[in-house]
Amino acid sequence: MPIAPAGHGRSGTVGSVMLGILFGLSSRLAMQYVQFCHDLRGQPMGVRSPQTDEQCEQVARLVAQVHTRRHREREERMLKEAAALQAATAATASAAKSAQLDTSTSTSTSTSSTNRMLEQKSDAGDSTQRRLTPPG
Repeated sequence: MPIAPAGHGRSGTVGSVMLGILFGLSSRLAMQYVQFCHDLRGQPMGVRSPQTDEQCEQVARLVAQVHTRRHREREERMLKEAAALQAATAATASAAKSAQLDTSTSTSTSTSSTNRMLEQKSDAGDSTQRRLTPPG
């Protein structure tokens, strides 16, 4: 049952606003869809739905307000997500750099230890060789 007995103006206005908001349609497309459905009635009357220019302007204004608010909220959410991602990336890069410094420090420490061990073996080998070599 339509909102108004004839179901042209107010019904078309409410239907257009609902379609625009719920399905993210432009006000123009929402009104075209409502007009299409209105014209499918058993007794088409050749009347616009929404019926008046003021009703069409109201549909356009209300749908635009909701779309603008949603767009602004989406932009704010995206900016927050981008800032969080940037902070996480910076933290990861900092942790990787710190880990790289730790690795290079431990690598240089282990390289130093290995070099000392090789020198000690080399020194021990030289003394062993000296013992085995007959005095000259």
